[in-house]
Amino acid sequence: MLAGINTFPLSVPTIALIAFFIVLLLWLYIYHASTLKQNKYRRVDELQDTLYAYSRLAGQITLGLQREGLPGEPFHGALILALQESKSAPCLNPHVQEQIQACLNERDESRLELLQRRLDREMAKLAAERNQLLSILHSPSWGQALWQIVQPLFAPLAATGIAFLVYQFIVEIDSAITPSVYDWIVISARFASGLITTAYIYILALSKPRTDAGFTNIMLSILIILAALFHLIGLSAAPYVLGVQLLLFLLGFRLSKPPSRKERPYVGHPDLMTNRPVIHHAEVLAIEEAKKDQDLVKDKDR
Repeated sequence: MLAGINTFPLSVPTIALIAFFIVLLLWLYIYHASTLKQNKYRRVDELQDTLYAYSRLAGQITLGLQREGLPGEPFHGALILALQESKSAPCLNPHVQEQIQACLNERDESRLELLQRRLDREMAKLAAERNQLLSILHSPSWGQALWQIVQPLFAPLAATGIAFLVYQFIVEIDSAITPSVYDWIVISARFASGLITTAYIYILALSKPRTDAGFTNIMLSILIILAALFHLIGLSAAPYVLGVQLLLFLLGFRLSKPPSRKERPYVGHPDLMTNRPVIHHAEVLAIEEAKKDQDLVKDKDR
């Protein structure tokens, strides 16, 4: 039955090259799977250290506000030490850092109350993320277990895609008897666009929208990948596709910039001139959330 099948004899160097490439892909898969698992354990440790620092600070704030066996000043030595230690927490939120620094600078009791509410919300959020990671590591669901197998595949797939792009580039250049400047431009543009697309497919496979910035990065990555579909039009579309991808890439720097701090006091600010405490943007958000909580409590009492 196999007599009619045409076979193509392979030379020893070719077989050795194919075997080396297969071993390389297997090593990439195993290494990438191990790295992803180690990153999850590292993230759990960071969350746990941050929760410990936050809980210790929250406890000291509670003691300071209640003044249990302490002098009238809520900023006792243990609280100041806890505030300073919390600034080195691995997952320290920038808004929490601003509030901690404001408490250390101004020693205002009202700021402690705002910081305590913010810490409660942050601890709940970090504890939920830690529990989710522990669930993925120790008792994953059906979909999570499947994703743990599929996700490391993107490393060998990316390596295969890059090897194919290099091979395609060499073949296209060799096929042209005397490649003109235009041929070099369009072939090089398609090669560069392919590398960018491969890189963002890999980034997208590892991304998690933990923050608004992370969600923005995911959306831009999807747009960059979808732009590569216009290569189906033909080789002449390659420079335009590359241009669109570069514009989206530059747009990412614009969208990922932190918001302007219009609330930051400047030299000559009225509040600074009158020695009144300046409320930062993070504290404004905390005050608004506290007002919402009070309104909910009033509605329930009614």
